[in-house]
Amino acid sequence: MRPVISDAHAQLTRLRKQEQPDAGGLIVAMDQDHACWVSDLVWRITGTKAAVAVSDDPAASRIIGTFSDHKKQQWLVAVNMVSEGVDIPRLRVGVYATNVLTEMYFRQVVGRFVRMQDNVPKPQ
Repeated sequence: MRPVISDAHAQLTRLRKQEQPDAGGLIVAMDQDHACWVSDLVWRITGTKAAVAVSDDPAASRIIGTFSDHKKQQWLVAVNMVSEGVDIPRLRVGVYATNVLTEMYFRQVVGRFVRMQDNVPKPQ
């Protein structure tokens, strides 16, 4: 996971500098323990604190809403929370670190990143 997060953070940093200053990243984790481990790894690699939203946490929806609105926060680590019906337009980088292999779940996660945004410059 270390090289994947490092590469993803480099991509997010580039996007935030060159294209979209509020771009965010999402890491989809396997379970609550994995999400906490990944969040800690993000901190150790990047020096930035990742928001963690897991389905067992009653505050998960609030955490996602805060991440969506808080443009300086770079990373969200989620378990079973960011799928159908969740809209975070600033998501630009994703890490699929879950063991869920269904096509539908994968499509839902990928769908968080492939949205068109009017205020984002088109690549040259």
